[in-house]
Amino acid sequence: PYAVIDTQVRLTGLIKKRELSGFVNAVLRKSDGIKLPIESKDKCFELSVNYSCPLWLVKRLCQDYGMEFTQEFLSAEINEKTHIRINDDIVSAKCAEEIIGGESSGVGYYIDYEKLKKLPPNAYAVQSKSSVLACHYYSKGVKKGERVLDLCSAPGGKAMFMARLGATVTACDLYPHRVNLIESYAKKQRLSVKTYVNDATVLNLDFIDGFDCVIADAPCSGIGVIHSKPDITFNRSEDEIEQLSNLQYQILSTASKYVKPGGQLNYSTCTIIKQENERVVEKFLSENPHYYLEKTKCDAVESDSDGFVRLYPQKDGCDGFFVAKLRRKND
Repeated sequence: PYAVIDTQVRLTGLIKKRELSGFVNAVLRKSDGIKLPIESKDKCFELSVNYSCPLWLVKRLCQDYGMEFTQEFLSAEINEKTHIRINDDIVSAKCAEEIIGGESSGVGYYIDYEKLKKLPPNAYAVQSKSSVLACHYYSKGVKKGERVLDLCSAPGGKAMFMARLGATVTACDLYPHRVNLIESYAKKQRLSVKTYVNDATVLNLDFIDGFDCVIADAPCSGIGVIHSKPDITFNRSEDEIEQLSNLQYQILSTASKYVKPGGQLNYSTCTIIKQENERVVEKFLSENPHYYLEKTKCDAVESDSDGFVRLYPQKDGCDGFFVAKLRRKND
C-alpha cells in the first residue's frame, strides 16, 4: 500500500496537479482501511462498490433484470485476447488453426495479437465474438447479389462480413474520417464496398425502397461492452439514456424507409439497457404496422422466444449485444 500511495502522489506532479497531492495522499491512506468486498443492507450499493460500477447503472440493471442477473452480469469474465473472424475463402479454418494456434470461439478465434502477423491481411478481420454473431443473424435470408445498406458502419466490420458473402454493400457513416476508416478496411480486405457520408437520422431520397437488407447498428450507451471497455461506465450518465433512445428511434424510423417491400431491417446495439433495445423496437412496431418482428435462427445464434437476440457475457462468453430482425410486409 505505501508504494501505491507514493506512486499516485508523485503522479499528481506529472499531470501538473501538484496542489492535489495532499488530497490524494489522505484519500488513499483512508481507503487502505476499507476491506472489499463489502456487505450492505442496500444491495444495489453493495454491487456498485464491489464491482466498481456507478450506482445509477446498477439500479437500472436491477430494474430491467433483477438483482441476481445484475450480479452475474457484473461479475462475468470474458476472454481478453483479440478475437478474429477468418475469411475462409482466403484461408481454411484448419490452415488458420495450424498457423496461429488460436482458441476457437465457435465463430472465430481468440489469439495473441502478435500472431496475426503470420496471416495475410485479407485472411482475417478483427471483430468481437458478439459482433460476428450479430452479423450471422443479419445475414440470415440475404442472398448473393442482394443490396445491403449498413447505415452506421464505421469501422466497417459488418459491411465487410456482408460483402464477403457476396452481397452488394453500401456503407455509410456521419463523418468523413469515419467513412475513410471503412474505405481503408475494404482495401485491406480486398472487397468492393460503396461508401457515403450520410446522417442516419435524415431521410436520404436516393435510398428509399432501395435495399433488400438494412442494418441499423445504432449509437448506444455501450453498457454491453463494459467488460472489454470498462471506462464506459465512467463516461456515461443516466440522463444520456433518454437522449440515446430518442436518437435510436429516429435512426430506426429513417432506416425503415430504405427497405424494399418484403425486405429486412436489422436493429442492433451493444447495450443491454431495455430502454435502448426492446422499448425502441416495440415503439417502432406499434407505429409501423407494415413491419413485423421476425423470429429466426442460424447455425451460430437464434432469437429468444419473443423474437429478440440477447447476448450476455455470463451466458454467451462475449460482450452484451442486442439484435432485432424486422420484416417489411409486401405492399
